[in-house]
Amino acid sequence: MQNATFCYWRRTNDPSWSKVSGSPSGDGSGDMLALLANDPSGYKEWAEDYFEAPIELDVVKALFTHQPLNDSLILALNPEADLGSTYAEALEIGYPSKEP
Repeated sequence: MQNATFCYWRRTNDPSWSKVSGSPSGDGSGDMLALLANDPSGYKEWAEDYFEAPIELDVVKALFTHQPLNDSLILALNPEADLGSTYAEALEIGYPSKEP
């Protein structure tokens, strides 16, 4: 923490992100986190441009609201996804899932 310029966190049931108070303004977090701080439609636009593939807005909204992963959500993002690996990664980072 002594070397961090900003720190944000969000627990599973939190309605929004929290930030350590007392951080200096202009800490760089605005630029560095703009993609994550965007709304679902902004992220969708960025992701479609970056990945050169269409993404359903409802899928992005589901992730932004931390709805549990399921097979159809994962495959809507990537039809070639390895479901087992995706569920394992979700578990590792604490993202909720409805693993079969």
